[in-house]
Amino acid sequence: MELSENSRLLPYLLADGKEHPFVIVCPGGGFRMVSVEKEGTPVARFLNGQGCHAFVLEYTTGEGGIYPKPLIDLEKAIRAILAMGKEHKILPSYDLWGFSIGGWLASCFAATYPFEKEKLPRPKALVLAYPVITMGEKSHPWSKERLLGKEPDPRLIDLLSVEKHVGPGFPPTFFFRGDADEAVLPENCALLKEALEKEGVPYVFRSYPGVHHSVGLAEGTSAEGWAEEAANFAKRFS
Repeated sequence: MELSENSRLLPYLLADGKEHPFVIVCPGGGFRMVSVEKEGTPVARFLNGQGCHAFVLEYTTGEGGIYPKPLIDLEKAIRAILAMGKEHKILPSYDLWGFSIGGWLASCFAATYPFEKEKLPRPKALVLAYPVITMGEKSHPWSKERLLGKEPDPRLIDLLSVEKHVGPGFPPTFFFRGDADEAVLPENCALLKEALEKEGVPYVFRSYPGVHHSVGLAEGTSAEGWAEEAANFAKRFS
């Protein structure tokens, strides 16, 4: 399903004739590419097994400053899915799952989008795997440069740093990282954890020993089973 010239939505629909909620999966890739094979398709199929329609978002990537296109892609994806709800028995209840910079995309959208003003339902929960959270000095530098360019406006950095925009309406969040992750600094999860605690937002955070970056469902590691725990957490708020 084409969303724009540079983005598309890959559907993984349940065909049992029953109504189900949906999840949009935002894989990582550092805004260089979108890691559909590792963090998209396997995750969508897992979510089908959890009783959810799933959609993988291939959002806009590129060089030299692509903001706000990925956020617009996510908005368009949600609206497109809601529009096809009756035809495919898709309930207007959804979660966002994001990996690495896709975790930033999902959480920044949840933190900064004007849901009431634009008449779009909020996500019920977030699931974030080894996410980038801040656009400040602890951000992932290459992702940040591709998103914002080499010399971004400091006001834009503040606007897009998720930890600065967590409020009472922020969705309950499950998130994790591996303690061997050398790609995304641990301060990203620490900043999110602090912000969630300050605002009283329900959350679960896990740190897994020996786990590196970009592990997807993490079979064969100490993080194996994280997706089941995350799905059970999210179901509490659906």
